[in-house]
Amino acid sequence: MKRAAKQSKVIRDPKILGGAPVIAGTRIPVRLILDHLAEGYMPQEIIFEYPILSRADIKTAMRFQSSGSNRK
Repeated sequence: MKRAAKQSKVIRDPKILGGAPVIAGTRIPVRLILDHLAEGYMPQEIIFEYPILSRADIKTAMRFQSSGSNRK
């Protein structure tokens, strides 16, 4: 099931995975995406495993990491 097209962003909500950063509209943590990329997965492989994600979501996770926003 795909989400309606909208701007991809990262949210933190204490009611979703204890406030861990997730891709908006999903319960998929940014950390999971980054871990997969670090293990050598290509974006299309991650999307295959998690079809609710888009290429924009993966780019958002990467920008989130590089911005340092993942620090509390």
